[in-house]
Amino acid sequence: MKNFLKTYRITNKNSTFMQKIKYLIILAVMIISANSFGQNNCDNAVELTNFNSIQDFYMDTDEYWLTYTADSEQLEIILLPTMQSNATNISSINFYEGSCGRLTLVDSINLLNNDSLIRSATIHVTKNYFIKIIRNGDDGYFSLYASNYNRSSPQLSCGPTTCILNPNTDFSDLSAFIFNNFASGTTLIDPLAEVSNINWWTECCNWLKWEGTPQIKRELTTGSNFNYYLHMWARYDDMDPYDGIFFPVESRESAYNRINGLSVPNGITLTQGNNYRLKLKYRPVGINSLDIYLMDQSQINNNFSLPPTSSQGQLISTINFTNSSMNWQDDELYFNCNSSTFNAILFVPHRNTENTVNNVFTYTYIDIDDVVLENAPINLPISLIWNKPCVLNANFSFNMPSTPNITYSWILPGNAAITNSNPINNISVNWNNAGNAEIKVVGIDNLTGCIVYEGKLMVELDPCPPSPAYYQINNLNATQIKQITGLMTTPTVASTNLSMSINGTIVINENLFFTSCTNVFLGPNAKIIVMPGCTLAIANSNFTGCDCKWDGIYVEDPSATLIIQNSSISKAKNAVVSSNKGKIHLYNSIFSNNALSVWIRRYNPELSIDINGNPIIPLPHNAYIAKCLFDAGTPNTDWSTGIKIDTVYNVTIGDVNDILNKNEYYKLYRSIEINSSDVNVYNNYFNQCLYSYNSNMPYYHNAEPTTTSIFIKRPYDINPPQINNFAIKNIVNIGGTATNQPNTFNLQEIGVYGFNTQVNILNNTFTNQRFTAIHLKDLYNSNISSNSISMQTSLSATNNLYNSSILTENSIASSLVKLNINYNTFNNTRTGINTRNCNGTSINSSYCNVAFNTINFEGLGTSAIPFIGINSSSCAYANIEQNTIKYNPSTTPNYAIDYDKLKGISVASVQNAKVRKNSLIRLGMGIWGADNLLGTQFFCNNLDKNYYGFYFKPYYAVINDQGSISSQSANYWYDNNAFVTPAMRRMGGGIVLQYGNVVNWYHSGGLNLISNIQSPYIPTSHSLNSFINPVANVNFAAKCNIISESTIYTGEGREAELGSFVGDTLAFQSFPIENEYYAKDFTYRKLDEIPDLLNLNTPDDTVYQNFYYTIKQQGIGKFADVAKYINTNQYNNAAMLNNAINPVNSIEGQKKMVNAIFLQKIANNIPISKQDSISLMNIAMQLPFIGGDAVYSARVILGLDPADLSLDYVKSPQSQTFSSDEIENVRLYPNPASDVVSLIFSNETKGNTVFELYDINSKKILLQNIPPKTTEFTINLINIKSGIYYCKISNNEVFLKNKLIIYKK
Repeated sequence: MKNFLKTYRITNKNSTFMQKIKYLIILAVMIISANSFGQNNCDNAVELTNFNSIQDFYMDTDEYWLTYTADSEQLEIILLPTMQSNATNISSINFYEGSCGRLTLVDSINLLNNDSLIRSATIHVTKNYFIKIIRNGDDGYFSLYASNYNRSSPQLSCGPTTCILNPNTDFSDLSAFIFNNFASGTTLIDPLAEVSNINWWTECCNWLKWEGTPQIKRELTTGSNFNYYLHMWARYDDMDPYDGIFFPVESRESAYNRINGLSVPNGITLTQGNNYRLKLKYRPVGINSLDIYLMDQSQINNNFSLPPTSSQGQLISTINFTNSSMNWQDDELYFNCNSSTFNAILFVPHRNTENTVNNVFTYTYIDIDDVVLENAPINLPISLIWNKPCVLNANFSFNMPSTPNITYSWILPGNAAITNSNPINNISVNWNNAGNAEIKVVGIDNLTGCIVYEGKLMVELDPCPPSPAYYQINNLNATQIKQITGLMTTPTVASTNLSMSINGTIVINENLFFTSCTNVFLGPNAKIIVMPGCTLAIANSNFTGCDCKWDGIYVEDPSATLIIQNSSISKAKNAVVSSNKGKIHLYNSIFSNNALSVWIRRYNPELSIDINGNPIIPLPHNAYIAKCLFDAGTPNTDWSTGIKIDTVYNVTIGDVNDILNKNEYYKLYRSIEINSSDVNVYNNYFNQCLYSYNSNMPYYHNAEPTTTSIFIKRPYDINPPQINNFAIKNIVNIGGTATNQPNTFNLQEIGVYGFNTQVNILNNTFTNQRFTAIHLKDLYNSNISSNSISMQTSLSATNNLYNSSILTENSIASSLVKLNINYNTFNNTRTGINTRNCNGTSINSSYCNVAFNTINFEGLGTSAIPFIGINSSSCAYANIEQNTIKYNPSTTPNYAIDYDKLKGISVASVQNAKVRKNSLIRLGMGIWGADNLLGTQFFCNNLDKNYYGFYFKPYYAVINDQGSISSQSANYWYDNNAFVTPAMRRMGGGIVLQYGNVVNWYHSGGLNLISNIQSPYIPTSHSLNSFINPVANVNFAAKCNIISESTIYTGEGREAELGSFVGDTLAFQSFPIENEYYAKDFTYRKLDEIPDLLNLNTPDDTVYQNFYYTIKQQGIGKFADVAKYINTNQYNNAAMLNNAINPVNSIEGQKKMVNAIFLQKIANNIPISKQDSISLMNIAMQLPFIGGDAVYSARVILGLDPADLSLDYVKSPQSQTFSSDEIENVRLYPNPASDVVSLIFSNETKGNTVFELYDINSKKILLQNIPPKTTEFTINLINIKSGIYYCKISNNEVFLKNKLIIYKK
């Protein structure tokens, strides 16, 4: 094809021949093929009847004549490249007026000589005109476009904008004429204005043509909306002139945009030296490049050519294209303006290679849209602080400029979301796998609305896979996968070691097996869904993600099946997801570096009954997971979790049929997480679940451990249904008594954590345990038995609570439990068993049994934080029985100094308990007691070579008679003769007497003599002589005959234990108000638990009845009812009753507050607030004897151990406490403090005085030296956050240890 576009217009005005056009415009849908064979003379001219459309004409002679009668004062003729296979070359066109034989030449154009002269012409309506087309080639086709329409108004006004310098950026400001043409289904070939005539029309405001006939086109976007854009062609052709010499000719269309429109006739100019930005988008099809110029439009008719002179224009960019694209591509260009005379932007496309091959023409063009010229914003560099933004909470920041009145906004890609934007120049973003994408920030002037600042950052992720995969599987189903791989050994098997990339969502719509597929890469968020009735099997294969994790494999119907064996699955978010009992079979496979390797969820079948009314037991979940390795890769990468189980009935993790089928979990954040489910965990090996190897503190958040081998939780249900019609009972079994059921835990921070769930932990082995092996909170009906726990040596948690090998606790002090901690063995113990707020009842409907355990110590604690075998606090009716607690090394410590560093059994606020038949060997203190111990009996214990046998905390311990006239306590003391006067230390400390009456300690054997190893031996010289009276009776029966509950069911027994409390004849030596309250509370609960005590058919029954019903209406009785509601999960009733109580003292006020926090927040699964924490801390810091059982509740809720609070309650027996005078040596105020705290010394400081501040985890956060001779000093707290802290002021001695509350408003 040889023709290239030439255009001339003939009107009744001065016509101008258009310069050479640069873009070919071909609209195939508009072409009308014609087999018109024109005549070679005027008399045979073909009538031109089709206007405003393209028509093909065939030339078989050197001339072709057309004629028409003018019906318009305008005529435009455009010669177009033909789409026919054979084309002729046109050399010239002549335009005549008149009739054949009397023709007047109006205009003549020589196309080969690039003739640009248009002679004057006048077109008159009704006159006849002739067009003569002359060729210089062979026979062939040419295409002609003739238009006789009247144009729109020559002026379209699209005035200036504030921030954008070039109006009509999106080509939508068009004339009514062009809109009408679009509506009629036609496209104007030449809609833009003449370059040579400023007053000439243009159908697109502010856009003019320089070469050819650029077009305005439109495309449908959404709904009935259209997008308008500029369309220009370009071509390159080897022309064949008469001399036979070939030479290259480029032709094209081009257009320019006036910078500020026709509202300012000559536009506006740019500013020399100023920086600008040009934004646009384009679709290049076959185009090699696009040149963009600034130009002075007044130079258009002044020999303007390319490249322009410096006064005519400036090249601002050449955009090169290597590939065609049918999709819009965004671009932006920055440039500095060289002249203040430039007022237009010229777009010139180029094609620099042949368009025609073997006479087949290729149409090449470019579309342009959204052309925006604006002042270049000042760059704001953005910093990214994160490894890769596909990980949650990437941090982006920029340096805030000082320019006032600027509003900054962030622009994020899809799927990304800002999680914290305070301050605005430092934001946290959940990238949410937005992939490779740009983040942008703009600063907009509040007065002008223009962008002044802008920053961009392209976040690029590593490609997945690093090199292109052999097979590209994108959003396909199993059928399509088999088709494209072509590697099926059977209709359902794909097997290849060639690389394969998977992106998007893959649907397994028929059985598909991957066998020995060792290089399968899954892109970000890639997802595989196994449909119902289908099976996906993966064997001997490797499925892995790349920099950003893929999603996972989803099996969400009971008939869908996933089988993975002998394979590796890595770098996924949720590698395997089974929902609704979707079947998974995972065997001998490695799950590595996944955020979550296996997620089993949503299987809670509704219970039903058979025709006989018997319950039908639902089938267990059919998951099988055995001999698999769950590996975090790098320790705690992405906080990796091995298996997560959510709301699932009866699923088993592990295989008990073969000991070799053990699952292993290595260095995970959580190995198994269980939420509201029934689960069996058998035959698993948990290895090194650690937050930090160097940490002296497990990481807890909201008093829950984050790094745990097995994490179990059931949220509270504020309104539990009266009848549970679903199968899940929230029972978790970890290990068991059958073959291959036990699990092994090695080097864990926290082994098992359970919240509000029944947990049975049996026959497991814990080795090298760093902190708590088993932690059950708000528990019920649990069994911890026959486990072996060995703690790591030479390590101590900074929060002493987590030095406990087994820790069981409840948020509410009056919580009832069914708990057995039996037959466990402990080695390298710090605290063996720690129970808090675990209460039983008199009839054993609830119980807390700690029995038959063996606890071995290899070292000592400290005086402030002693090691303890069994630590029980606020545990009524506890049964601590037949435990062996022993200091193991052969060398006995120097207990003369270190006796307070090792306790066998510690009980505090433990009422009605039995501490019996325990063997306590070579300890500093065998049994230590404090607080209200009414009703608790210590009997049949073997106290073997301890420095102190019993030790009761002076001024705080309240106990009853031990044994009775008819039964003995039967404890045995085997003195350690390595120390001086060992028998004098069978008993130590002091107790609180009830109106002067000593406590009788009944024992067997002879009198109160050293030789009687059953005697507590308290001679007159003993410090307890006035408190405890040993009562010997040689006639006592068997060694361990102890008073039974039936004994008290007599009037005499009732009077002996409760008479003084009911008769209001109490007189305690210390803390009389508190002790009287506790005695009444003890008596009321005893009568409430054993109603028969109110009716023993004795004359004083009415006394007890009056006492009971009177107290029932008071705070003690009402709080007991609140406890009953809580223990039966009636939280709304508990909350209403608790709110109605009017406290009569601080004990009740604090109990009401703790209950309210529990019922309003914890029971509603709402985190406690900062103010709640402060309130609870103020309670937790008190002595339980003074603050009541609310103190224990506050400590449990906050996760505090009293040993860390430096309270007198837990200090060593003979430790010196600070006197009031010593405390007055320095005063601390204000407290609570905000930004500063002042120290007032009673005397000038001497030497090196130091102020130290610690957080509640004992981490030092501030140290300040105080100069000598100082009496007042201010500490700056401006950088310290709100919270509870502890401060110490010291030089050679400690002046002050105190709590400091910092509160920022």
